[in-house]
Amino acid sequence: MKKSKRLLTSLIVTACLALTAFPASAASEDVIYGKVTKVDGKEVTIAIGTLNQNTGTPGETPGEMPEMLTLTGESSTFTLTDDMAITKASPGQPPEAGTTGGSATATETSATSSKATAADIVVGAVLKITYTTGTDTIASIEIMSGSGSPGAAPGGGGGATVSTGTGAYLLADGESLSGGTYSSTNDDENALRAEGAITAHLNGVTVEKTAGTASSSDASSFYGLNAAILALDNAILNIAGGSVTATAEGANGVFAYNGATINIKDTTINVTGGNAGGIEVAGGGNLYASNLTVNSTVKAAIRSDRGGGTMVVDGGTYTTSGSTGAPAVYSTADITVNDATLNAETSEAIVVEGLNSVTLNNCTVSGNMTGSTGNSDADNIHNVMLYQSMSGDAEVGNSSFEMTDGSLTANSGDMFYVTNTESQIALSNVDLTLAADSNLLTVAGNDGSRGWGTAGSNGGKCSLTASKQTLTGDIAVDAISTLDLILQDSSTFTGSINSDKTTAATLKVTLEKGSSWKLTGDSYITEFDGDASGLDTNGYTLYVNGVAYDGDLAATGNVNYATHVQNIGWQNAVSDGALSGTVGQSLRLEGITIKSGIDGLGIEYATHVQNIGWQDYVADGTVSGTEGQSLRLEAIKIQLTGTQADKYDVYYRVQVENLGWLGWASNGAESGTAGYGYRLEGIEIVLVEKGTAFDTGSAAFYETAA
Repeated sequence: MKKSKRLLTSLIVTACLALTAFPASAASEDVIYGKVTKVDGKEVTIAIGTLNQNTGTPGETPGEMPEMLTLTGESSTFTLTDDMAITKASPGQPPEAGTTGGSATATETSATSSKATAADIVVGAVLKITYTTGTDTIASIEIMSGSGSPGAAPGGGGGATVSTGTGAYLLADGESLSGGTYSSTNDDENALRAEGAITAHLNGVTVEKTAGTASSSDASSFYGLNAAILALDNAILNIAGGSVTATAEGANGVFAYNGATINIKDTTINVTGGNAGGIEVAGGGNLYASNLTVNSTVKAAIRSDRGGGTMVVDGGTYTTSGSTGAPAVYSTADITVNDATLNAETSEAIVVEGLNSVTLNNCTVSGNMTGSTGNSDADNIHNVMLYQSMSGDAEVGNSSFEMTDGSLTANSGDMFYVTNTESQIALSNVDLTLAADSNLLTVAGNDGSRGWGTAGSNGGKCSLTASKQTLTGDIAVDAISTLDLILQDSSTFTGSINSDKTTAATLKVTLEKGSSWKLTGDSYITEFDGDASGLDTNGYTLYVNGVAYDGDLAATGNVNYATHVQNIGWQNAVSDGALSGTVGQSLRLEGITIKSGIDGLGIEYATHVQNIGWQDYVADGTVSGTEGQSLRLEAIKIQLTGTQADKYDVYYRVQVENLGWLGWASNGAESGTAGYGYRLEGIEIVLVEKGTAFDTGSAAFYETAA
């Protein structure tokens, strides 16, 4: 196979490595570069990148890029074997870049290297993969940075080996400091440091980090290098009262790293240095805060970075100002905040990256991201963002934002923005205040200029659940994105969805009984489910798969039914003998729901599905058949249950491919065909009282191939 075709073909290199979804950057060169984003046993996934000509500090905004690579948005997965030739660059020997843009050349190699193993390939590592000239065989893998060897970052370093620096004052096990001032003005030095399996206490101390810069911006963010207070390597540090002032470059306020736990209460923290925030965890650190006053001007007041951890914050005020990259909370961890005030004066309020979460309970939250809404997809202005940067700082997965009680105010931009990730948003009894001329929710791809996936395939996937919640504002979901909107527990939504007629990849609205949706403009969705009596079109039109609802949303007959039709999706519910499905369009039925409108009378039904056969009976509105599998219904049987079942008969007939309408079946008889592979295209269902004459005709209701 020629290398120029690698991008288009999935390859299995049996000698040493299986490689899928081959990157374009490997098409004409013998070397590709990538950052490891996932390690699952011997299976490794990398984000493909081009080697930068020089290394610089990461950007100051969410999604900061790695130092060594510019990511292309492509990814690749391969499998390691025991005989793989793996080496790693020696510390302190950065690669030299011989080209700008495009693929790197063979001259781009580390100055020295040593033997490594598969165990050294961890999340965040930058790899150089070399192929045997003229073949698809892997010749070698070099770990250029972030290996799993001693001195590397837990869970993957990226950009540099671990560097935590030194401490001006190193706390001892059992030590307790009361009052006094502890300071540092040296580079790469913490003012106070708790390291190893110790427990220490600070009571009313003043901590100052007013000079001395971090030699690595990555190390200051990932490992606590140059932080005012650092606890690391399973230390336990208890802090009560006092103050922390950090004005130096790369000097975070209070930092828990690598299994350390910090318990801090009633402390004031002011951070104004570059690339630094208020309180932080990384590498599996834990921080429990109570009643803090935190001010930060460049990074988040409450933040986490590579390797994540756990943060629980109770009470206090957390404020950021001065930078569009300084949200009140930035999460690559599991962060819970209760009864606190969170205010971002010049940035979005909350950011959740990748497989991480933010949970807010009874908080007062506001954001004010600067800029003009819509100046580019990548720079969408918003208040809460859920995304995946592909930088390696957060594992790819479902981003979660949950808020109960309290208030959430957007002073500019969309209230919620989801891009390049799966996400869940759950709101309950939150007072939402939207900015003027903005959306309640935007789920969309971005232009890829900041490495957030590949343009055209980096849409968002969002599930928004509202419980006892009032929602107001418009929702926009682009053609490569999905939304599942669930309104439950007496929630209300006043707004339009995709009023510009955009057809989302999928867009389902579920309206549970007691909840409501009032349209403020024509709306376009792909599926509607639930209690349509709560729908107020308000003079506008709701379109489902391009078809306007005609008033039969809430069918109220004796028997009510709806079918899922090829190329159309779920149709409106119909009643009492009306056609559901199509005639003359050659479209298969794929699923069906049936409900009784008579008290005490239940209906259960089963369908015969292509490649599956007869499914089990389901009842009262449950889907029988399939969705999204392109499988035809071939037959159906329906029967009555409940205390009123002996008082009624159910009759049904089906429109069948090549045969047309079959005769009427009744009370559990099979209707359709067997052995032909013919699709059902339409169905009619009728309930009649026992003893009432019903003309079933003489046509057969079930045809079996000879």
